[in-house]
Amino acid sequence: MESLSTGRGSTTTPARTLSDLLTLNQASDGRFYSRHHLANHVGVLFGGQILSQALVAATATVEGKSPNSINASFLSGGDTRIPVEYCVSPLRDGRSFSSRRVDAVQHDQIIFTMLVSFHQLEQGFSHQKSMPKNLPSPESPPVSG
Repeated sequence: MESLSTGRGSTTTPARTLSDLLTLNQASDGRFYSRHHLANHVGVLFGGQILSQALVAATATVEGKSPNSINASFLSGGDTRIPVEYCVSPLRDGRSFSSRRVDAVQHDQIIFTMLVSFHQLEQGFSHQKSMPKNLPSPESPPVSG
């Protein structure tokens, strides 16, 4: 797997806010990288951080749809000292659904892979019946008879 020239040999900086952590730089179509990570004493990236950044990268390639399904595999530990490259591959773009594959790469190795499905927001079925009329409110005390 080819590495980003912008990420090779560079270092990351600790994220100060969640917004920092989830802000990715776009290198080209479908290729993103992160410069911010959460610092920790072992220098290893945590799964939720990689998954979140991968989801941000995938979402940046889809318009008008929201994620509705994710399948993720953590293949090896990530290194907090260098950027993670997120390579997004479009698998399908339909009217209602889109699918993406995201590979997170460090040291020319895939450390994480994810399949994410997106669905267009639409009105769904409503199965709930209307509240019956003439009932006391839940806050009112019961009447003893």
